[in-house]
Amino acid sequence: MTLAPELSGPELPDPELPGPEPSGPELSGPELSPARTGRSRVGIPQSTVDFVPRPRLDRCLLEHSGGTITVVQAPSGAGKTTGVAGWARNAAPFDAVVWLPADALAHDVHRFWGNLSSALIRSGCPLAPLPSAGGDGSEWTGWISAAATALVDLGRRWLIVLDDFPVGPPGCLGDQITSLAIQAGHNLHVIITASSAPAIDPRQVLVAGRYAHIGPDRLEMDGDEVAAVLGAGGLPVSARTVSSVTARTFGWARGIALAKRMLSVPPNDQLGDDPDRFADACLAELDRVLDGIVDREVLSVLLPADRELVIRTSVSVEVTATLARAMLGPGVPGPGDRVVCRNGFVDHRPDGSFQCHPLLRRCARHRLDTEWPALARSARRAAAEWHLAAGRRSESIALAAQVDDSTWLAELLIASFAVPAIMLGASQNLPLDPFQWSAVERAEPLLAAAAATARGDVAAAEVALTNARDGVAADPTRRLSEQMIRMALARRRADHESGLGCVETCRDLVAELASTGDAAPELSVMLDVHKAVFLLWRGDLEASIAILGAGCELAGATPAEGLVAAERVGVSAWLQALHGNLTMASRQAALVLTARTADRDETGVGYAQLAAAWVHLERGELDQAQQRLGHATRLDHRECEPWLVAARCLTEARLATVGGDPDVALRLLDGATRSSAAATGGWLADRLRVAVAEAHLVAGDPQRALATLTPEPRHTVVEARVVATAARRAVGDRRGAQALLAGVEGRLASAPLPSAVRAWSLGAQLACDSDDPGRARLLIERALRAADREDLRLALSQVGPWLSAFLDRDPELLRRYRGLITAARRAGASARTAESAARPGGLTESLTERELQVLERLAQLSTTEEIAADLYVTANTVKTHTKKLFLKLAVNRRSDAVRRGRQLGLC
Repeated sequence: MTLAPELSGPELPDPELPGPEPSGPELSGPELSPARTGRSRVGIPQSTVDFVPRPRLDRCLLEHSGGTITVVQAPSGAGKTTGVAGWARNAAPFDAVVWLPADALAHDVHRFWGNLSSALIRSGCPLAPLPSAGGDGSEWTGWISAAATALVDLGRRWLIVLDDFPVGPPGCLGDQITSLAIQAGHNLHVIITASSAPAIDPRQVLVAGRYAHIGPDRLEMDGDEVAAVLGAGGLPVSARTVSSVTARTFGWARGIALAKRMLSVPPNDQLGDDPDRFADACLAELDRVLDGIVDREVLSVLLPADRELVIRTSVSVEVTATLARAMLGPGVPGPGDRVVCRNGFVDHRPDGSFQCHPLLRRCARHRLDTEWPALARSARRAAAEWHLAAGRRSESIALAAQVDDSTWLAELLIASFAVPAIMLGASQNLPLDPFQWSAVERAEPLLAAAAATARGDVAAAEVALTNARDGVAADPTRRLSEQMIRMALARRRADHESGLGCVETCRDLVAELASTGDAAPELSVMLDVHKAVFLLWRGDLEASIAILGAGCELAGATPAEGLVAAERVGVSAWLQALHGNLTMASRQAALVLTARTADRDETGVGYAQLAAAWVHLERGELDQAQQRLGHATRLDHRECEPWLVAARCLTEARLATVGGDPDVALRLLDGATRSSAAATGGWLADRLRVAVAEAHLVAGDPQRALATLTPEPRHTVVEARVVATAARRAVGDRRGAQALLAGVEGRLASAPLPSAVRAWSLGAQLACDSDDPGRARLLIERALRAADREDLRLALSQVGPWLSAFLDRDPELLRRYRGLITAARRAGASARTAESAARPGGLTESLTERELQVLERLAQLSTTEEIAADLYVTANTVKTHTKKLFLKLAVNRRSDAVRRGRQLGLC
């Protein structure tokens, strides 16, 4: 594609958008008559046909309009003049606006004040004659004080815009303007536009809080403003084109105006009628033209030393003095204090660093890559190593990825602790394409081992580790990478002894590296997570919880930090749920599932989903538990996280058991025991055995339940004793049941809360069987108090019929824990609906929540009027619910409804 002559070369429009700016010492632009408008406007540039409002800039100007001085600073071509002029034409807070082009007058102070006083007089402000051109400082000081007094005495608000103010160190003119603004106070507001830091000293107004600075970010056009520019005049543009123009121009107004003109040229025959193809051709040419403009008007006019510095440091976004020294290399003169760039394309920071405008950096980098490719490679290597030493790992890897040297890139990845990030699954966030990944894995076996570990290929990881062994011993970073891979492999194999040894070795290496400043913040968290999982597998649930703590911090500066933080909180949520701390588990799981994508294939998300499902299960909310479990099932952890797969199977089996389908639970548990490495020993294997025993017990086979728990599981003694107690009571061995419970009474305080609640409930039942109502009441009160703390409905619903009958004889306990007991009855009803419907004489339709409430009050011998008052409904509504209740229970009388409800565990 060839541009039309008027759109290329030096004939391109000058800096601001759109059209030429006012220039020269004389005032230009329209003067609006105060008689017609009620306000005075002098010297404001005229609006052009292509003028586009700048709402973001307008809001900033209006926000700061009550101050003394506002500086609008942005590179040439950013649209400062047209943006401020558009706002000033309709600036409601001001009675009079005076616009003065300042650059051409700055060298002659007398001429500057002559033009400004002339404009103020035309706006209705009587001013004394200026001091003579050779007047001393006291004369000017007096004249400025008199001018400020005149502005104040008129009682009007004045706006003075000094456009294109000179840049550089503060001078006499800047001091005079600041003095005028301060003395005029609220009556005067001064706006100064400049391409770089203007030649004024704002400290006096800055201290008073009446100084504002509007930087380049407010002048960069966003997508909406770009669309308005491109669409002006009826030019049809797509969202794709708008996005592309915004990205290619970095919101630079002059570049956007140029893009509009290019897109307005009729397409030639070669491009046909395809608008997207034509737009792509235009925008490809736009890049070349923009580079030409910046090269000609910015880069080429820099001083030679500054130009070389900008070109050779263009591979880095922000350049400090030490980074510049590193990229320049030995034998090259060091950078000066400041790069002199008066058109604002180089932004100097207070700390001495500088940053080039993206268009200038792109242009300089293009020249570096095409004209000095060897220097470009050495600059990137030096910058990558400098960023790595400064702890900026992502910037270091991004620069290293641009150097065609796989061996060096692999070494830098190891040094930047990329191995833990790869194992966490954050490799997709590293700026390497598939070809680079293949190359670095061939060059560095440790990276290949980390990638194999991340995808669950234990055999390939072991082979790669063997190949990497020769180069590991010398470097602590390489030793740490190897040990972390071995730790992760131990987790895959459920080898907690080897895993704990690797954790301690890694901690020593992390401490050694931290003493030299070479450690990654996610490493200690990653080690905590692995140690907690290993300790749980060893059977120490409380120690696992203590390792992870109750924290809910998910912030992370890098993707790896975010992943490991989510895993820590997710695993902690699951452990808290297992221990019965449902409130904490819910809060932690919700944090992970809102901060991360809920269906993302991440270990932390998987554990959070399981924790949420377990919480719903313990609270008898089976539908919600099933829904959460459905989310967890969609996550693909079959190879990468066997612990999580086995834990998910345990949750599914318990849900099936509670839902009245123990055969499904047994099939699930058998499959998990056969296929999962995590289920072959340790805590999880023992917990699965307890779940198998529970399923046999619910299936009506207490003898099989007892056989499953023989010999007794070592890591889940309390949970196993509770199930065994229920089984022995079911076969009539009350003495054996009492002996089993007595053996764990001292452990209940530290046991998982649901197991403790169930143990106390079973103890109460056994006490009733032994005709000891005092002990029964003591134990059931303890169970209710503990269950009420975490809303544990399932543990109570499993003894629902007996509990209902017991509480009918103890109205005080019933009144104290009515809410919990009601919820537990509903949980028991929903869990038994499917099971009872399948039995002869069972329910043909489940009871609604309101019908269950009515049934509970019928069991308390409440009258219709009492039930209506308690439920805040009418007596007729209660009668309607009662009729439906009788129909579903197949009874005709209240006493029969209560008896039938108790048989089904509904009340």
